[in-house]
Amino acid sequence: MQGIQIDIGGIMVASGMVGMYLHFVIARRAKRASGNFISYLFADNPQATGITLFVFAGAMSTLFAVGSFDQLRMDAFIEALKNGYLYAPMVQGIAQAVTAGYMADSVLNKGAQ
Repeated sequence: MQGIQIDIGGIMVASGMVGMYLHFVIARRAKRASGNFISYLFADNPQATGITLFVFAGAMSTLFAVGSFDQLRMDAFIEALKNGYLYAPMVQGIAQAVTAGYMADSVLNKGAQ
């Protein structure tokens, strides 16, 4: 891997948490979860949250290992934003991370039932 930056990893982890939050919002609307996001993750069913976070970390590690994020460069992303362009590799990476977070949470974390 060609020097994957810590910034990219942080963006991907934050994007995965957004995916988990989206699943929580959908579950709350369907009356399968209540309360807030923090209680859904840690108070309602901490075992499921632990497994979910472990699976998400594994999914992100796999994406890094297979080279999904090798083309991401923070300087190119910032330069594209300054010029008003969309940096497609970053959008693809964020989409993969959001999907991984949503998938892990929807399969493994059902909250308090």
